[in-house]
Amino acid sequence: MNLVGKIFVFLIMCMSLVFMAFGVVVYSTHTSWRAESLRTEKEVKESKGLLSLGLKYQLENEKKKNDALDNEKAELEKQIAAIKAAHLQALSKLETEKSVLVAQSNEAQKSNSEMQATLQGALDKVQIEQKKFNALQAERDTLREEIKLARGKIDSEFSQVVVLTEQMHAAMNDLQRAEIRKKELADDVAKATRLLHSIDTTLTINTPPDYKTPPPIDGLVTGVRVSGPDTYAQLSIGSDVGVRIGHSLEIYRGNLYVGKLNVIRTTPDGAVGKVDKDSQKADVLRGDRVESRRSLKLTSG
Repeated sequence: MNLVGKIFVFLIMCMSLVFMAFGVVVYSTHTSWRAESLRTEKEVKESKGLLSLGLKYQLENEKKKNDALDNEKAELEKQIAAIKAAHLQALSKLETEKSVLVAQSNEAQKSNSEMQATLQGALDKVQIEQKKFNALQAERDTLREEIKLARGKIDSEFSQVVVLTEQMHAAMNDLQRAEIRKKELADDVAKATRLLHSIDTTLTINTPPDYKTPPPIDGLVTGVRVSGPDTYAQLSIGSDVGVRIGHSLEIYRGNLYVGKLNVIRTTPDGAVGKVDKDSQKADVLRGDRVESRRSLKLTSG
C-alpha cells in the first residue's frame, strides 16, 4: 500500500469517528414526541420539576380555561345586556317624567299668565280707586273718626273670620278623618261578616258573642238515620229559634235520658245532629224530645 492509500484509510477512519460522534449526539438529543405529549402530572412530580406536563394535557387544560373564559364572557355579556336594558328602561322612565314635567311647566306658565292678567286688572281697579281717593281727600278730615270706627269693626270681624276659618278647617280635617275611619270600620265589618259566614252560614253580625251556648230550646226528633257506627237525628227546630252549628243538645224520652247530640247542620226551620256515642243511654227514636238543658235527674230505662 502506497502513501496515498494510507492517507485515505486514515481519512476514512477520522470521518467514521466524526460520523459516530454525530450519531451519538443525535441519539442523545432525540425527543419522543409521544412521550412529551402523553406525560402525566404524576410523571412531572416524579421528575421533581425537570419535566413539563404532556402537550396533550396542557392542551386539555388550556381548553378548559378557554371554556371557562367563554362562559365568563357569556355571563358578562348577559350582565351587560341586563344593565343596558335597565338603563334603557330608566331612560324611558325619565323621558316620560320629562314629558309630564314639561306639561306641568306649560300649565304653570298658562296659569301664571292668567294670574298676571288678573293682577293687572286688579291694579287698574286700584288706580281707579286711588283717583277716587284723591278726589275724596277733601272729605278725609271730617270722615276720619268714622273711618277709624269702621276699621276697628273690620278688624274685629276679620279676626272672627280668621277664627271661624280655622275652626272650619279643623272641622273639615275631623270630617276627613271620620270618613277614613268609617271606611276602615266598613271594611272590618265586611271582613268579619265573611269570616262568620265561612265558619257558620247561620251567623250574622248581630249574633251574640256566646252563640256557642244554646238558648233555652225545646224540640222533637223528626227522623233518625244510622250510618255505620254513627247515628244522626233530624230535629224540628232550626236557626230561627237560635240553634247553631256546634250546639250540644240533650235527648229525652219522658224522664229517660237518651243521650246527647252535637248540631252539625242547620236550616231556618230544622237541624241535623250527630248523637254522641259516649253519652248515649238508649236508641234515639222519632218523637224524642230535644232540649238545651233540663233540671230533672237522670233515670235509667
